[in-house]
Amino acid sequence: MFIYKCAKVMYTALACSSLLLATNNASAANLPCVQRWVNWNSTSGIKFISFSLVALHSPSNIAAYSSTGKLVNCPGNQCLKSQYWVETLISDRSFTHPNSPVGGFGFNQPFDVDRPILIWVDSIPNDSAGKVRMHQAQGSYAFTPRCVGNMLVGDDQYGNHWTMGFKIPDIKL
Repeated sequence: MFIYKCAKVMYTALACSSLLLATNNASAANLPCVQRWVNWNSTSGIKFISFSLVALHSPSNIAAYSSTGKLVNCPGNQCLKSQYWVETLISDRSFTHPNSPVGGFGFNQPFDVDRPILIWVDSIPNDSAGKVRMHQAQGSYAFTPRCVGNMLVGDDQYGNHWTMGFKIPDIKL
């Protein structure tokens, strides 16, 4: 009877651990929209790709936009990271719609070009087990990425919804 109970406990532990391992392996899915660019950077003579990003915050409706970023491969070709700081425009909070009770347009554009923030992309992983990590002087952002076509999307810890698009640089001979 003792041997039967020991065998039953070992079988249960083995079954549960194999389910746990299968779940962990299944959750780390490849991100084809990132892996494609990592592979291109590895074989290209240019060694960077361009990207743009948009972030929309809910419920404040503040937006961020950048179209000047360049990404290079991380050591080991497991992720992408910034080549340099990226100027990012933030929607101007003093901007008002002409039909607003406050009235009229503010003096600044809807995106305040006079005060961009600088964002650094720390890592964009090539699988969904990792998080996209970015930072700026006032804080950092992290979100679990997912591919939607050729774009990468996700929601960070502050309620920002991020969308990133990628482009192979124009090659001029």
